[in-house]
Amino acid sequence: MISKIISGVGKRIPDFINRKFAKIPFKFRHGQSYVDFKKLIHEASFWNDDDIEKFVIFHFNKIFQHAKKFKFYKSKYEKEGVYNLNIKTLADIKKIPIVTRQELRDNIDQFDGHYYEKTGGTSGNPLFLYLDQNVWAREWAHYHKIWSKVDFSYTNAKFVFKRENNKDKFIKYDFENNEYIINTFEITDKDIKKFFNVLIKKDIKYFRGFPSTIYDFLRFLENKISDTQKATITRLIKCCFFSSELPLPHIINYMNNSWNIDFLVCYGHTEACVLAAAGVNNLNYIPEHTYGYIEEENGQLLGTSYYNYGMPLIRYRTDDLISAQKSKNGLVKSFEIVQGRVLDFFFDRKGLKVYYLDLFYDTDGEIFKYIDYLQFFQENKGQTTLLISQKVYKEIDVPSLLEFKKFDVDFKIIFLKEPLRTKRGKVPLRVDKLVYDNLKNEIINERG
Repeated sequence: MISKIISGVGKRIPDFINRKFAKIPFKFRHGQSYVDFKKLIHEASFWNDDDIEKFVIFHFNKIFQHAKKFKFYKSKYEKEGVYNLNIKTLADIKKIPIVTRQELRDNIDQFDGHYYEKTGGTSGNPLFLYLDQNVWAREWAHYHKIWSKVDFSYTNAKFVFKRENNKDKFIKYDFENNEYIINTFEITDKDIKKFFNVLIKKDIKYFRGFPSTIYDFLRFLENKISDTQKATITRLIKCCFFSSELPLPHIINYMNNSWNIDFLVCYGHTEACVLAAAGVNNLNYIPEHTYGYIEEENGQLLGTSYYNYGMPLIRYRTDDLISAQKSKNGLVKSFEIVQGRVLDFFFDRKGLKVYYLDLFYDTDGEIFKYIDYLQFFQENKGQTTLLISQKVYKEIDVPSLLEFKKFDVDFKIIFLKEPLRTKRGKVPLRVDKLVYDNLKNEIINERG
């Protein structure tokens, strides 16, 4: 693939030459597949619900028939009595059994593909999987369409924020994606000068990254720069492209109130069978039906990839809970995340679920005026440990701010210097106690 050749060359030549290569159109980087997806996406913008249903049924049938070549799917469909199912409507699709992450993990030896990837494991249950050779062409074609809502073009350079504990330089240029990657792990005053130098000279208009990483960077920056410098950022940055994590209410409030920067959130995942984008500054997601088929069943978000023939994902359970708005024929028109990944809850003494957002729903996130992050883990029913991160420890009345009296739970509170993160830099809401046990040195205060 030409994109691989370009990428390989790019790593061996100076940045100023790389920036010239960044103008190479994506149709030359990812070939005819990118062109075909761009054309399909454009055509789909004129479709009605009946047109979308015809597209879904045609492509779902193709991957459904192909999946029967794999022992896992053949056995599963025979057992459920749907092996010879003739799919004519969206209602017929619902007769096909759901596939879980564990089932795919147990049968991974049957599959193959062009790329071998691993999910981030934020849910505590990572998956190794294979993806098809056109996945990046499909990905970029759809993202370019989504980002065009805020006038983005692939020729626009952007800042991408990552938090990596390594010796990499603060800013490095990735010409393949025309991005300046900022490592936020450890920032110096000299780094801030570099940031503004690139921001202004390269006419950066967009940020991209995990909401928590961008939030951390802006919080840090706010205490280091002048009002004039802050106004410069607000004036130049048109939009933040949030990815992977669900932006929590206090992050959204901070972006809007402290910086007045718009945000655009996409819902997607490594499995590449679901993609949806919300409008600017909202969390109501519109599915990209040309990317994959999205369903809602009993509150669960399911996804099907039409294109991954090496490892079909058919009615794959994402472990996210949603509230969906549907057309008369059952097509998901839009949805909101009710709870990101079903592990983001704990149990009270009676065995009833308490969701993470319930902790501060009635107080409008007042606690986040005094802390950076709130995470938790639970070992026993009715007993939950809250991990509260503050760069500088301040005594606060947590039971009052979170209204502990509402919950039939014994809470233990632990204050940390930094939140616990995944290897990719995400800040999971629910953490593994084994991860916590290995980071005792981060504790700055502990209360039972």
